Amino acid sequence: MSGESCHAGRLLVGVKVGLQIRDRLTGLRHIAGSISQTLTYPFDVLRRKMQVTGMQGGPKYSGTLDALKSTLYGEGIGGLYRGLWPNLRE
Repeated sequence: MSGESCHAGRLLVGVKVGLQIRDRLTGLRHIAGSISQTLTYPFDVLRRKMQVTGMQGGPKYSGTLDALKSTLYGEGIGGLYRGLWPNLRE
């Protein structure tokens, strides 16, 4: 095998390994994003609930803790995560 073809072979192996690492990092980024979204989603739900009830003239919450308490009593823990799945699929 000539030195030039050996160098080309090593280059191709290096590119393949680099692509595998990039693909793994991309997967890890998606996992990290999903975890982050899952942890912060309840706060977005509470924020939207407070905004919508304020616009509709519905029952107004006295604050975030009041909105949290009302949601947990009325809908349970699932009320904080309603709509999470479609949001994760984006």
